[in-house]
Amino acid sequence: MALVGLFVRTRTRLGFSIFAVGENERAARLCGLPVARVRTLTYVISGVGAGLAGMVLSASTHTATAVYATGYELNVIAAIVVGGTSLFGGRGSVLRSVLGALLIGVINNGLNILNVPIAPQLVAQGFVIVVAVSFDQYVRRE
Repeated sequence: MALVGLFVRTRTRLGFSIFAVGENERAARLCGLPVARVRTLTYVISGVGAGLAGMVLSASTHTATAVYATGYELNVIAAIVVGGTSLFGGRGSVLRSVLGALLIGVINNGLNILNVPIAPQLVAQGFVIVVAVSFDQYVRRE
């Protein structure tokens, strides 16, 4: 999926349009991009991806409950922010997001292997997010 995302982002008009709308919606509109259509298509693609991820998770756990993946949002946000994607839009990379996801996965796996309780794991993830957002703000100022 990361390779498909990388291809779409770097080699297609849709990827360029999504990036342009994320960078500066007003400028994208003034350049003639159909901002509403691009935004809607982006949400549709995101929904399809979430559906596929749900099917994979359901198949791997042999369970299909609606609340099974509650709390995964923090992992996703941490992975994306650690990967260097700005929470304020306009900056990001598919490959860096994958690297961020791998780093968060290694941290979570290491804490699980060390039998760290879930509460300190969540605190560690929150700390990683705060550090990454602070670094992002520091870089944006320069």
